[in-house]
Amino acid sequence: MFLKSSLFTFLGIIFAVFPLQADTIYLKNGRTIEGFITEEKPESILVDVGFGKVGLKRSEIESVSRSDDNEAVRLRDKWSRQKTASEERAKEEKLKEELAPKHATITDDRGQLVVEALLNQKVKATFILDTGASLVVIKDSIAKQLGLEAADIKQDLKIKLADGRESIAKHAVLASVSVQGVEAQNVDAAILAADVQDPSLKDGLLGMAYLKNFSFKIDQRNKKLTLEKF
Repeated sequence: MFLKSSLFTFLGIIFAVFPLQADTIYLKNGRTIEGFITEEKPESILVDVGFGKVGLKRSEIESVSRSDDNEAVRLRDKWSRQKTASEERAKEEKLKEELAPKHATITDDRGQLVVEALLNQKVKATFILDTGASLVVIKDSIAKQLGLEAADIKQDLKIKLADGRESIAKHAVLASVSVQGVEAQNVDAAILAADVQDPSLKDGLLGMAYLKNFSFKIDQRNKKLTLEKF
């Protein structure tokens, strides 16, 4: 029993040290699969094809051709090149998608353009689109949802509201502002005082602190905001 156990251990070491030979499996339907047979059973085999493993019934197989170690190295090099090329294509496609113009829906509320935004990836806000505002302006109630307490912020800002009134606000930096998936990070914002309750402001203003990160176009007729990364 000890001798048998030692033999299996020895064989296991051999298979762990030496690479599997590359195998070419010819199927009865005319297809050919190139890979490494990693498991063999009376009724089936399992083949590593580089991006995963494929199980094949022996009844599907016409024949198997086993090659030498040089062929195994060649196949692994081929898979490595294919993987690298695939990753590069994926990066290019992702970059292309990120740079492509994105279209956000805007609505007209009594002459004001309104857009939905997501702040710090957790709080939804309804903003007035205002290219005349240098910052993103948020009401005190939205700031509290974000965990920002205006009373704890020392830096004051003086801002002018749409009706001409001046108000003291607190400066904050939002980790992210996203409009229908189009995100800008570290966006300067002003938190309005708690006594500013003007409902026409919605949840605040989407100003240039967000918009400056993009080439943007406002299409009032088609109710569309186009955002494109530089």
